[in-house]
Amino acid sequence: MKNFIKPVSLVVSIALAGCWLFWIYFLTENLHDSPGSLGRGLSPWHQPRNIISTFLVFLIFYSISFVRINALKKISKSRQMGTSEHLWYRMGQLSSNNFVMVARIEGALEEETLKKALQAIIETQPMLRSFAKKSGNIIRLVECSSAPAKIAIEQRENDQSWQEKAEEEINREIPVDSEVLWRFTWLKGEGSHELLMTFNHMIADGRSGINFFEMLFSSLADSNCLLPELKLFPAYEGQLRKTDNIFSFLAKYVKAGTEYFKSKKLEWNKIPQSVEGVSSSALITKNLSASETEKIVQKCRQNKTTVSSYLAASMLNLLEGEKTTALSLAADMRPHLTDIDGKEIGYFVTSLDLVKEPNFTGDKWDLARRVNQRIKKQMNKSQFRFDQLIRYLAVKTSKTNEAFQKLINKALNNSMLLTNIGRVDMKTDYGSFTLKHCFHVPSVHLMNLPFFCLATSTLNGEMVLNFTYNSGCMQKEEAELLAEKFMVSLQSL
Repeated sequence: MKNFIKPVSLVVSIALAGCWLFWIYFLTENLHDSPGSLGRGLSPWHQPRNIISTFLVFLIFYSISFVRINALKKISKSRQMGTSEHLWYRMGQLSSNNFVMVARIEGALEEETLKKALQAIIETQPMLRSFAKKSGNIIRLVECSSAPAKIAIEQRENDQSWQEKAEEEINREIPVDSEVLWRFTWLKGEGSHELLMTFNHMIADGRSGINFFEMLFSSLADSNCLLPELKLFPAYEGQLRKTDNIFSFLAKYVKAGTEYFKSKKLEWNKIPQSVEGVSSSALITKNLSASETEKIVQKCRQNKTTVSSYLAASMLNLLEGEKTTALSLAADMRPHLTDIDGKEIGYFVTSLDLVKEPNFTGDKWDLARRVNQRIKKQMNKSQFRFDQLIRYLAVKTSKTNEAFQKLINKALNNSMLLTNIGRVDMKTDYGSFTLKHCFHVPSVHLMNLPFFCLATSTLNGEMVLNFTYNSGCMQKEEAELLAEKFMVSLQSL
């Protein structure tokens, strides 16, 4: 398909049409003066030889043009990648940049019905039928009119089967030049199933994964369900809401730049590398019951902070030392964008830097409130634009993958990441089956450094906490100790 997606295709089609017109002209002007044809009283069009040859030439030209034009019709739109998408594209050239969305369900599920529901989403969500195309120094997302609904079906052995499969999926890359940038797997059991949607992070984020399964289950429950049919939308960086006060924007922009350059002079507390091996992502899963989760929610309200801020504070407390500890928080940009209804599958996330100073003396609730204030201060257009500039310089100044890897590793002030989807606003009863939970599992090994990530989501009050770490740089026991320390801190209210 991609071989036809070149400007020369259009030129060739026009040239073929010109050749056909020239053939018509040749028959009309030259054969009409043929004495033989006139002597028999027949025009050249009525002679069997000319009729057959004309038909054959028409058939050849039409067939070639049809193939070319049909290939072109499959390409409905393309656009240049946004800065964040381009950053994930470059990261995907280093190693797997996948994340996996997992849905655990109970009940009856039919392959044909599942395939039809998947195909319906593909036809309405442009990112699921788009691929990356490099043209010089520009990377474009190209939308095709269709893509196959492929489902890999595997046997579900036990309740832990999904964990092994999720680990496999986050480590098995989806190359950035693939025809589609996702994979779908069904772990089929006797009444219990897991559905795994693996995304190249370039085209989707965690909230998009929730959107995907919400549409999938709605289609499974009702084959006549109407899904929002979308066109290829612009990258989110071009859809930020306008700032009313230009002076306020500039002041905050300068402040963002000042804090960025100040951070380069600090010493940072990071997870030490304990082993040297091949980088790969490994998974540790924890759960909180509905009652345990509700206790945390109520305690956060009493202390005038949010669950995300409390989770971030608990992570910042994991590392001890006389240096500044930092944490990256994945923040959803959808509330700050125009022309976005929130149901799109795409990448709409930025990263916020949260810190704990070495001289901080308050308790974890004081830290949670401070973190919450910092999040609010950073969620503004000036900060977004400055972060966009830094990402742009990162992808443009590093010409080789080796240079890009060094730049990313050097720029990291932290070795921890928090991505909290929060409450999953999905119903659980879909007639023939019930949704038990829906959560995400990110990969973390592409930095080739010790890294520890927490991904959380809550459904029906129950919170799933997925810890991923780079097993090529951290020992399993070390990662398990960090996870256990976090859980104890989180529940010590």
